Amino acid sequence: VSYGQEIMQHLTSLYTNKLPADKHFDLKQSDNPFNVLKILRQEVTDILEESKLKTEFFHKFGKDVEECSTLLTILTQVSKAGEKLLECESLVSQCKLSEACRIIFEVDDLLKLLPNSHTEIGGGFVCSILRKENKMIKCRLISKLRRILHECIQFEYGRICVNKQLSGMLRSEDTIIEDPIYLSTIWECIVQLSRLDEFIDDILKCLWKFLIQPLWKEKKAQSPTSTTTSNRVEFIFENIAREQSVYITQESSSSDGQSKTTVDEKKLQSSSLGPCRMPLPSILECLGQIFSFLWSEILCGNEKVANAIGAQISSSNSSYSIVNLLIEATSALIPKIEADIPSFKASLEQPFKDFEEKLQLFLFADESQSSKLQKQQQNNQLSLSSYLVDLVARYAEIRRRETLERARELVLSDYHNTMVAGGDALDDELSSAGDIGDSKALLDQSGTFAMQKLKFETCQVSLAACRLLKLVHEVMKQACSSASAKVANILFQSARDCLEIFLAIVPLRFSDVINTVPRMGAVYYNDCLYIAHNSTLLTHRYRHELGKVDEVLQHTAGFVDFIPRFRSTGDQVMTSHLEDQRVALAELVSRIHINPEGVPATSSSEKSDPLTDSPSTAVRPGTLLKGGLKLAERITQNLKSATSREIMPDSEVVFNDEESAAVVVRHLEQLSSQWLGVLQEPAYSRLTGFLLECVLRDCMAPVLAAECISESAATDINRLYRTIARAKLLLPHESKDEDQLSRICPSFNKFIALTDLLEYSLSEVAEWLPRKKFASFTGNEMTALIKALFEDTSKRQGILTSILEMSS
Repeated sequence: VSYGQEIMQHLTSLYTNKLPADKHFDLKQSDNPFNVLKILRQEVTDILEESKLKTEFFHKFGKDVEECSTLLTILTQVSKAGEKLLECESLVSQCKLSEACRIIFEVDDLLKLLPNSHTEIGGGFVCSILRKENKMIKCRLISKLRRILHECIQFEYGRICVNKQLSGMLRSEDTIIEDPIYLSTIWECIVQLSRLDEFIDDILKCLWKFLIQPLWKEKKAQSPTSTTTSNRVEFIFENIAREQSVYITQESSSSDGQSKTTVDEKKLQSSSLGPCRMPLPSILECLGQIFSFLWSEILCGNEKVANAIGAQISSSNSSYSIVNLLIEATSALIPKIEADIPSFKASLEQPFKDFEEKLQLFLFADESQSSKLQKQQQNNQLSLSSYLVDLVARYAEIRRRETLERARELVLSDYHNTMVAGGDALDDELSSAGDIGDSKALLDQSGTFAMQKLKFETCQVSLAACRLLKLVHEVMKQACSSASAKVANILFQSARDCLEIFLAIVPLRFSDVINTVPRMGAVYYNDCLYIAHNSTLLTHRYRHELGKVDEVLQHTAGFVDFIPRFRSTGDQVMTSHLEDQRVALAELVSRIHINPEGVPATSSSEKSDPLTDSPSTAVRPGTLLKGGLKLAERITQNLKSATSREIMPDSEVVFNDEESAAVVVRHLEQLSSQWLGVLQEPAYSRLTGFLLECVLRDCMAPVLAAECISESAATDINRLYRTIARAKLLLPHESKDEDQLSRICPSFNKFIALTDLLEYSLSEVAEWLPRKKFASFTGNEMTALIKALFEDTSKRQGILTSILEMSS
């Protein structure tokens, strides 16, 4: 109305130049804005007609007259649009849907003739309200169509009731329908309004919820029944309707009169129903009858609606893809044995072909088979027939997916469980996890193929690694027995991917225990050696058999490329642990404070335990902590304590501390309890020997560099050296002979000789010198030690002369 007043002000200023000043317009003749627009249009028409009668007026006010002419056109269009909207609203209220749709399209055409919404008039109040009113009437028309459609098509569990004609009372609105409404007319209106997608989605959602999903759970095949009475048609699966009725009754009685939702809506909306319990040919027959009823009774033979539903049920991206549903069900039923696939394929070819022909007959798939397949291949979609063409490849893909899922499940299982491994995963028994520490069980393992042909020392590996390798053997056997080169290649790559999964998951998923717990670091190291060893066995065992299936695999199949990768990652973990232990032991050795000069020591009663600041948690000499992970945590705590404490003042430092030396041995014992029996014996000997070598060298360094060693200091150092020498007991029995010991710990004989030298007299030195007891020392080292230990006498001079002669 305000916009009309602005128009009238403009017209009035023009009109008063020609008519008497008392001429005015009454805008309050009607409260209806569209009636006001009619008055304005008529007044503008009168002005234009009268202005053309006088040429002088037209020349003087030509521009204004031109504006009025444009305004007249706009007002005419606006008035017509308003009349049409009023008419359409009346038709919607009377449920005259076809006429309402026709009027809506006429209004759309009139609104297109109005000025653009970016212009002053087109974006003004009148044009804006016309567009808004048009949208609102469209929404009311669509809501009316949805309510009427729901009354025409009623879904219940196992049942569909269709009213092809509505008359009388419309229950959803409590309104009376004057003229009968036909279901076919409703679909025509929906097509005209271009709102098929949302209406089809409602139909398919109900179809899935009340028929297809319950049918998928039925074991026994059943045929639906169809009854027709007057304008009402009913389609029912009696078993489904009866079972659901009993279920709802039970739920209602248990809820004490309160309403209760019996179905999970989110689950019902899912298109993935898994394998069907009914035989596939039977389920295809039932689906064919459902879609036949959908075409003839629900859609009333409307081709456009049928094609739109066909696009939904055949699209791989749709939530209601019947093709995906049947392919998923078929995949779940594919035989586990490749030899059974041809008979399985033959049993489904004709049912699939008949079902697709029914879909085409009902215009749910109106393309020819060739053009359909071509289009689906472009869109990465599958038809049922094309799925069966290469069923063997589908079998291989399913086996591959199952294999990789199983491999992932294995490597994510508890990693700390171990077993005794003899080398060949095919012969190793998972039950040997209970034989750890049993010497007889270890002896029985020594007769395996791996021990006889390819040397692999017995050790502990994780159950996950052995199970994974057994899975690889199983997959490789399937590949070798395959009749298809394609299947053999897919299964072979699946076996390789199992090992890739181990490399990708285990070092990250269990990094906290692998990198911090010495025992688990050793288990991972063993796993890497074990898998690398079995990579050779796998290649040797299956390459020839794979070559019979595919000649190319004879030259390309293998696992040996995994060997350097597994060895490298295992070595990295073990090297990291070894370096951590070396640094920790170096710190513990430094706290012994070996001082050859013999500075007085503080009373041992005033000392704190080197392992901890708290006496209540002290680990005293001779105490050996037991247990796997708790022991590892204790070691880690001790190392952190040893490396983080502040340096004590010189007045409190204890020199030549025998108790600190016992801590070093105790730490080695704790580490030995983590590695002994877990690592292969040669590896354990080398690693323990290396750490012991580092400890001995650090302990000997201050004495070898000393210029003077007092008698008391020599006695103290001899005592703590003998404490440290007890670490020899941690080495395997085979490593305690002189030759083996010199290889794994070269400084041990030298350390023992130095220990004895610290308590020897010159006479004893002279006695042992020709027997080469001190052969591990260089001439300069031996000379420096004699000078540091003994006073300058003629006897010492004679020994020094003998040393010089022996060195030369």
